[in-house]
Amino acid sequence: MSITVRDIMELNLLRDSEIISGKNGLDREVTRVNFTDCPIQFNDLEYTLALKGDLYIRSLYWVKDDEKELYDTFYFYVTSGSSCCLVTNEYLPELPKHILELTDKHNYPVIKIDSNVPYGDLIRDISELLMTEQSELFFENKLNRLLYETLSTSEILEIGKYINPLFKKEYITICLNLPGLDNRQFYSLQSDLKVQYQLRLRRYQNGGFIIFNYQERAEFDAAIPGLRKLFHYYCNTYSSGISGAFENAADFQQSIRQACSSLRIGIMLKQQWTYPDDLHIYNLLMAVHDNAALKNFYTMTLAPLIQYEKRYSVDLIKTIETYLTCDGDYKKTAILLKQHENTIRFRINKAKSLLGMENSHYKFIEQVSLALKARSVEKFSVNRPPNGL
Repeated sequence: MSITVRDIMELNLLRDSEIISGKNGLDREVTRVNFTDCPIQFNDLEYTLALKGDLYIRSLYWVKDDEKELYDTFYFYVTSGSSCCLVTNEYLPELPKHILELTDKHNYPVIKIDSNVPYGDLIRDISELLMTEQSELFFENKLNRLLYETLSTSEILEIGKYINPLFKKEYITICLNLPGLDNRQFYSLQSDLKVQYQLRLRRYQNGGFIIFNYQERAEFDAAIPGLRKLFHYYCNTYSSGISGAFENAADFQQSIRQACSSLRIGIMLKQQWTYPDDLHIYNLLMAVHDNAALKNFYTMTLAPLIQYEKRYSVDLIKTIETYLTCDGDYKKTAILLKQHENTIRFRINKAKSLLGMENSHYKFIEQVSLALKARSVEKFSVNRPPNGL
């Protein structure tokens, strides 16, 4: 996820800054800080030295009395692909109207900052943001190797020590999906995890990874309620996949992959916390989800139920899914669906009748459960992006 002008505006040093033009360009990518207060030579060399995404910091002292050169300066910024310009209010409190029109037309943000803002601190803070983003890209490349490549033990250990320098007695990997979380919120979550739990959240795709090292399993179990609340506070649509507990650093690749598998199942089932015990049958189904025989099985099994639903407008399949989730408890199912218990009994018996399984309770549970899981896997696999979690 790249750093944008909008992210830069979240820095404490820019809290009192003002966007004076180009407000529609806040999603421009920032790639480098370029501080200059000397006149620009508008030639091919100058354009060669400028990079797309450059963020300029200027006092405009050298061009404050020359309106043409001032205009040419901003024209250069716009045409060279610069991300934005931070202008101090010391020498030029207001920019001419035609310059504001130029930058607005091209959605080029011009941001007025107080002259008392230390240049050095501002350059440092912006550079740290950019370096963090580069570090995250490097981390993502390491993760991709663990997820998608066949690695030797020495390679796994090397990457493992880079990602998790301190292996304790045991460790568990948590893989997170945090849809809609912007950079500012992500960094705040990182900070809270570090302060409250001494955990490091590393960004990956639309979420990230946490490696939980501990001496006793009770440490992990005690942290779970607080982590649930924290994740929900920042993103109430989050999903998390948990790996099993591992002792050996050489098993780090397995831990990462297991957490990702848990997450994929959790997203499919719309669960916020998924453990490896939930994986086995789903992993098997995912491996054969494009098998014609499997698709034919769940299509034929569910067809009578779907036809009944359409004809009588009854949520028969949802009732069965809830019934299975409640381990066959009619009362719990009725409470969850806000229906009378007898209504639930009638629907389950009707489903058995439609499938010709009135006297085969175990067969009904087995076949319908498998058919519903297979259908869920098929839908999820079709909608899942390539290499996406």
